[in-house]
Amino acid sequence: MKRTPEDLSALLLNFDEVNATLGGWPCLRAMLRSTAPERLPACALDELPAPADVYAWLKSVPSHRHAGGAILVDCDAPEAAPPLPKNAEGKRPKAGAACAVARSRAPRGRVAVCALP
Repeated sequence: MKRTPEDLSALLLNFDEVNATLGGWPCLRAMLRSTAPERLPACALDELPAPADVYAWLKSVPSHRHAGGAILVDCDAPEAAPPLPKNAEGKRPKAGAACAVARSRAPRGRVAVCALP
């Protein structure tokens, strides 16, 4: 389910880049391209990228390559994650807390959080 009302193409500076990258994952691409809150079909596990693939992609994307510090947290083991980047308030969120929020929105299945600096 997409809960946010925003059209991400108007908010993300690198929308075209992310949209093209998600071409291999139509389920995620549909969520990205949705322009209003709506119930979307759940993604099957084989329709989702592995966390290692997401992390490799983040390292390869020009808009993130120089930012550095992107962290992918596997919510099955958040204690293994390195410290997350500071947020806009200058505070460093805990990986477990980020996973708790993500799990509240996706209570079943595998959950991962990507934290960008």
